[in-house]
Amino acid sequence: SLCDSIFYSSHIQDRQPNESFKKLTETMDSGMEHGAPLKQQSGGGGNGDEKMQLGDGQYNAATVEMVRSFIRANGSGLEQGVSIDDIITNMPEIEPTEIMGIIDGLSSEGHLYSTTDDHHVKCA
Repeated sequence: SLCDSIFYSSHIQDRQPNESFKKLTETMDSGMEHGAPLKQQSGGGGNGDEKMQLGDGQYNAATVEMVRSFIRANGSGLEQGVSIDDIITNMPEIEPTEIMGIIDGLSSEGHLYSTTDDHHVKCA
C-alpha cells in the first residue's frame, strides 16, 4: 500500500516549512477552499475539532484539508504530482505517520492517486 511504501521518509529530522507551505496556510486562513468538499463529522463544539473518517482512521478535518490543499497547490502543474517527502518536509507540524494515514485515506476514497511511483501523489 501507499502507506507501507513511504516509511522511508521518517528519517527526515530537520523539517522546516517552505514558502509554498506558508502561502498555503495563508490561503486556508483566508477561507479559500479547493476541490470537492470532504465528508466531515462535527465534534459538537465548533472549536475546530471536527473529525473526518478516511479509510480506517479518523483525522482532524482541518489537517486533512491542509494536506490535500498542499498536494493540490504543489502538484497540479506537474505530471509526477508532489512527492510524499516534500509533503512531510514542508508540513513539520504534522506527524509523518498522520500525513501517511491521510494520504492513504484520501487515495482509498479517490481524492488522490499515485503517479510515477508510490512516492508521488496528485489530486484527482
